[in-house]
Amino acid sequence: MNKIFRFAYVVLISVFLAACATFPNTQSQMPVGLMDLSKQDFGFEGKMSFSDGNEGGSGQVNWQRSGQVVEVVLKAPLSKKSWTLTADNNFSTIRTSTGETFHDVSAAGLVSDQVGWDVPWEALQSWVMGRPTISGQLEWRNDEQGYLIVEQGWVIQYSKLKPYEGGLLPHKIVARKQPYSIKLSIKSWQQ
Repeated sequence: MNKIFRFAYVVLISVFLAACATFPNTQSQMPVGLMDLSKQDFGFEGKMSFSDGNEGGSGQVNWQRSGQVVEVVLKAPLSKKSWTLTADNNFSTIRTSTGETFHDVSAAGLVSDQVGWDVPWEALQSWVMGRPTISGQLEWRNDEQGYLIVEQGWVIQYSKLKPYEGGLLPHKIVARKQPYSIKLSIKSWQQ
């Protein structure tokens, strides 16, 4: 009876260890080396594009975060659909290149109106900082060129990581959820 018990015990432990090895890494902390921007002011300049799978647009972006205030300037010279978003936790404003100004308590609706589809704006603000949203499920996977967040049906890829004082920062961030995509190509970070 002892031999059967020991055999069953070894089999159960082996099955348990194999099962643990196949679960995704769902830790909520930052990957080793990636800078945590959630506790500091920062900014970046580069290019940003949005696509719904059929139509899209892109432009130069200047993104600045100071405390809880985010200001994003998107200049799309070809489509002339440029806008400036200023948002905090309580109020948001978009000023367009045509002189129109729109206000809302949430930036998500304002950005979605400009882009033409439901942009996950609050999540995007977290993703830019290399963080999952508070309520979302997170899966960090070390990719051969960077890191991934898999959350709420979106796959967010961080690549072209470069060293800065305090850690690594990505120079390319791509968020995809078929058929949608949001791409950031970052030329320079300001800390």
